[in-house]
Amino acid sequence: MNPAPATGIPALIATTAQHGRARLAAIALITLLSAAAEGAGLVLMVPLLRILGVGPITPHDTGLGVVLAGYLILVACAALSTRARTVSIHALRIELVDDLKCRLHDALLRLDWAVFQSLRGSDVTDVLSADLNRTGQCVERLAALLAGTGTAAISLGIATVLSPALTLAALTLFIALTPILRRQSRRAVDFGRRETGASRSAQAIVADDLTGLRLIRGFGAEQDRSDRYRSALAGQRRLQMDFLKEAANADSLVRALAVAASATGLVIAIRIFGMETARALVFLLAFGRMAQAIARLQDGWRRVANLLPSFEAAIMLLNEWTARAEPPAGPPPPAPSRDIRLCRVSLRRGRTQALSEIDAVIPANAITAIAGPSGAGKSSLADILLGLLRPDTGQILIDGHPLDPGSSANWRHHIGYVPQDSFLFHDSIRANLRLARPDATEEELWTALDLAAAADMVRGLPDGLDHVAGDRGERLSGGQRQRLALARALVRRPSVLILDEATAALDAGTEDRILDSLRNLKRQMTIVIIAHRPRMLHEADHLILLDGGRVAAWGAGAAGRGRAGGGRGGAPPPPPAVAAGPGV
Repeated sequence: MNPAPATGIPALIATTAQHGRARLAAIALITLLSAAAEGAGLVLMVPLLRILGVGPITPHDTGLGVVLAGYLILVACAALSTRARTVSIHALRIELVDDLKCRLHDALLRLDWAVFQSLRGSDVTDVLSADLNRTGQCVERLAALLAGTGTAAISLGIATVLSPALTLAALTLFIALTPILRRQSRRAVDFGRRETGASRSAQAIVADDLTGLRLIRGFGAEQDRSDRYRSALAGQRRLQMDFLKEAANADSLVRALAVAASATGLVIAIRIFGMETARALVFLLAFGRMAQAIARLQDGWRRVANLLPSFEAAIMLLNEWTARAEPPAGPPPPAPSRDIRLCRVSLRRGRTQALSEIDAVIPANAITAIAGPSGAGKSSLADILLGLLRPDTGQILIDGHPLDPGSSANWRHHIGYVPQDSFLFHDSIRANLRLARPDATEEELWTALDLAAAADMVRGLPDGLDHVAGDRGERLSGGQRQRLALARALVRRPSVLILDEATAALDAGTEDRILDSLRNLKRQMTIVIIAHRPRMLHEADHLILLDGGRVAAWGAGAAGRGRAGGGRGGAPPPPPAVAAGPGV
């Protein structure tokens, strides 16, 4: 679907038409039918009032039964049309909002990784919830404006037929109010933008509190966080009340003028123009409907203007995310059978030089450890190996074949990844494991769990594989989450396994069992370990030390130098010395 203009009423109309052109046409047709039925009903009021004794009966007037039956039929048609229009408007709103939510969610999932890392999670949540809900209200108001326009046009036509002079005078009065209404529309847009910002601030506070509640309680900062949230809500509430007061003032002004104009018009119509009573009453009724429709139009327009900034924020974000998506998937790169080479790879993150001129070789079917102090560039290098980030300069070679941007998505099909935070979805363990490979059999799940030293743990849970992990896996301990994250990566049957501090929360015995599994698995896959712990570094066939975004040293690890035995019983020996050098 092509991106729509990002701002203004034209953008809202274009987006609505782009999504539901047929439904908009149906709403317009139903509106015309409803307005026509209401107008015809008004016209029938003249002979009906004459028959009932209000004014003289003319030869053209038919009997009471016929006129009353016709009037009731028209009223019923108008009511049915109004019902159909209301249902269609609500359906359009729901479908459009759901479509925008899906498009935003899809764009988020495909967003370039560097752009994604710059996002604030609470802002994204606020757009997908509050902004799109307000967008739905905006679309609903816009469709209601279309309906109100039809009613106003029909009422205006009837009033003009009954008394052109009085109708022109009334229209002149409403036109005189236009500058005031335009000023209020501009203020409504300003209120809407400020309210969108206030909503972002309140949402951000809640998101931070959910993430940092342990820290908040640890420092006894509950009252401070509560005060911050109450203050943010108070600011948002003041903006809402200021807008509602302005809207109420404008609505009261228009209604008061409409009543005064109606009463004055009735007196003038009968006393000055000599209009018969029945026609004068119908004119008054038509004028009243027209005034009511115009009042609804100006109120609806003001509310559309107030809600418009939320729509603009959502569309601008959608267009930006779509434009900055990861490149489309190209030909799949081969699984490494010889090595993965990083050739003069450099990466800048903001103003920080994360990696500088990295030259390194990761041999296939071996364990390579990447170590270094915090901030050395280990996570940045892991993101490049995953194909999430593209180096600013240099390239990655898979068995001599360049890993270009279009191959990154397919390259990840070869990779099993165990992140540092061991994230689990609020779903069953079975569903979390099958995220890596949806068609994995039960036997394959248990094999992966056994390799990750997690099978006995899962069997001991109340529901086994159907046990729900909780939000972010909070129903499980840190060590349990890490083992399940490793099992999930192994379910994928990867060619390359990347572990980012994946055993930091494990006890020594569990870590030894996992190391045994890794020793066996390296015959089938290339294993990259990002670690600080000596026990993990000691198992490496190859070791790369980073410092300040550069390769400080590299060489063979203890396993690569033919170390026999392990450090199963006590503290492992320190990692071996490595050869200093800038390259491979």
